[in-house]
Amino acid sequence: MSSFDFAATVAIGSTLASTAVGSVSLSQGAAGLLVLFGLHAAIAVLRRRGALGGLIDNSPLLAMAGAQVLDDHLRRARVSREELCGQLRAAGVEQLHQVPS
Repeated sequence: MSSFDFAATVAIGSTLASTAVGSVSLSQGAAGLLVLFGLHAAIAVLRRRGALGGLIDNSPLLAMAGAQVLDDHLRRARVSREELCGQLRAAGVEQLHQVPS
C-alpha cells in the first residue's frame, strides 16, 4: 500500500463516519465518496502509466548490506539507526552480523 492509498483509505473512512453520525446528509456523503473513488481511480491509472508513479510510490532503499549499515540510505529515508535497530530486534536479529548479505 502506497502512502497515497493510505491517505485515500483514511479520507474514505472519514467520509463514511461523517455520513454515519449525521454530520453530513446521505446525498452529500455519497457525492463525496464518488469524488474520492473517482480521484483514486484516475490517479491509479496515471500511476500505472508512469506519469505520477515516481511522485506517489515509495521506492525501496537498501538499509544494510550484510552487517554494514548504509547511513546515506538511512538519511535519505529519514530513518535513524535506533529505528533500524528496533526493527532488527523485532525481526529477531540480535547482532548485525546475523543480517544476511
